[in-house]
Amino acid sequence: MLHEHSGPNHPDPHQEVVEEHARIKELLGQLSADGDVGSLGQAIGELVELLREHFAREEEPAGFFESVDQAAPRHSTTIDTLRDDHSVMLLELEGIEADWRQLVTRLELLSVHLSEHEQVEHDLMMDAFFVDMGEGD
Repeated sequence: MLHEHSGPNHPDPHQEVVEEHARIKELLGQLSADGDVGSLGQAIGELVELLREHFAREEEPAGFFESVDQAAPRHSTTIDTLRDDHSVMLLELEGIEADWRQLVTRLELLSVHLSEHEQVEHDLMMDAFFVDMGEGD
């Protein structure tokens, strides 16, 4: 069915809506937590755990920092700076992880809302333009 304003210079607006809906659905699929978004979130979580363990090992008695301090006490200021960096970096990464989880939740909620919205528009288009209600509709 061609719209009265469609033609070579004016594509069928119904077809444009269908194509845009398909692209929206495709993009929502790319943003799902099961895709790359979820993988990145998992990597952030793994990095937090790894750094906690790594930093703890470096700071423990007989760990890396103590060994360096005993072998070369001239580096004690650098060790103190590195130890402080551990706390700062972990706090930053934990904040990023929390922000990421919130972002994923927001994306999931938006995805559901947008999918429902698009379905209502699709149903509206089908009913308005493709359902034969008899004469006088």
